[in-house]
Amino acid sequence: MDATTAGSLQIRLQQPGALVNHTGLWVYSADDLARPLPNCGTGPIRDRDYRCTCSLPRAERYVVRFYSANPDVYYDDLNPYTLQVTYQ
Repeated sequence: MDATTAGSLQIRLQQPGALVNHTGLWVYSADDLARPLPNCGTGPIRDRDYRCTCSLPRAERYVVRFYSANPDVYYDDLNPYTLQVTYQ
């Protein structure tokens, strides 16, 4: 996503029960994909309905990454999940 000013980001992830404790979610600056923004994500995600709010330090492109601990074991291709990202 492209942030036009500094601001905040609200994230909501609703995931199937099979993925609880086996996923992670982090936000990165597109200029530094090796280091997530401080306090902007978590892993493992311990809830089916995860929410977080974090600050965006400046106007730039940001990337939200959703990870599986082990995609060969922890996956759910039958139940939907929803990822909602709101920039303010």
